[in-house]
Amino acid sequence: MASTWAEKTITLITLGASLTLTEVTAEAAERAASRITILVYNYAGMPADTLTRAEGEMARIFHHTGVDAIWRDCLLDFRSKNDPCPAPSPLTPALRFQSQFQLVPDAVHLSTVGFSVGYFATVSVDYAEELARAGMGALHEVLAHIAVHELGHILLPGNAHAVSGIMKAAFSLDDWALARQGRLFFAPKQAEFMRKELFVSREQ
Repeated sequence: MASTWAEKTITLITLGASLTLTEVTAEAAERAASRITILVYNYAGMPADTLTRAEGEMARIFHHTGVDAIWRDCLLDFRSKNDPCPAPSPLTPALRFQSQFQLVPDAVHLSTVGFSVGYFATVSVDYAEELARAGMGALHEVLAHIAVHELGHILLPGNAHAVSGIMKAAFSLDDWALARQGRLFFAPKQAEFMRKELFVSREQ
């Protein structure tokens, strides 16, 4: 017997809902595979509110990349001795906030605001405060963009510097203006590489 118009409509609606559910499920699975846990070491003793706001800004930047960031205060974990933080790795890079850096010839200079070595990204809070006082942005915004840049060096190949975006070697006044507007991000190809690498690391 031939299908009625109502039956055909219900079939199409059901098919459409099924496809949409499949797409949502696939997107959720991809998001889960692109999740990263960042181990935070607040050696500078920043106020909790400043740190929380910086983490929120970093999470927003990573979310735009297609990566969901989870934050873990490892100094608190160390004091409690419950479920200690794992060793830094591609899926759990460490982010250290320090007041100042020890100078290292040809590596860490007076003008160094952040650097990365292995799975450790380190940010100078004192230098970030100077940039905030100079009008580059609120302190949590400055800290977040510097930290994400340094974490980018851990998650991307080579020195990862780009001609534009958050991975520029040095931010200009225009770049800081974009940061204040919430518009300074990873380049699309960098974002794609990051998601794929996190997926591969999770599968291994």
